[in-house]
Amino acid sequence: MSEKVESLKDLKRIQTDLPCKNKLIVIFFYKSSSEEEDRMVQCFDAVADDDEFKNKAAFLLSDEQSSNGELFEEYNIKQTPACLFLQDNKQVELAYFQRRDLQNGVKTTIRRLLGQA
Repeated sequence: MSEKVESLKDLKRIQTDLPCKNKLIVIFFYKSSSEEEDRMVQCFDAVADDDEFKNKAAFLLSDEQSSNGELFEEYNIKQTPACLFLQDNKQVELAYFQRRDLQNGVKTTIRRLLGQA
């Protein structure tokens, strides 16, 4: 299951608590006011719960309506939905997926970033 992150402070805490420094972090930025994007959260959670990925990456959700906006500003997120990939606490990729492509897109990107593609 993914974890909600609403501020840079939340993200820093999660980064500090990660068991492995080079563990991948995937943040799904969305608007809960959008029914389509709300459905996409379920697709994202399905990847987070997949046995292949749940121990290889931390999966985070950042809702534009409930966050304080710091994460959106820090990572220059201008539109939603968006998937941000951090490795070694550095941004390595920002991707925009349609709902039908979200699960496969996130899985493929994780495999590639971890050298498993």
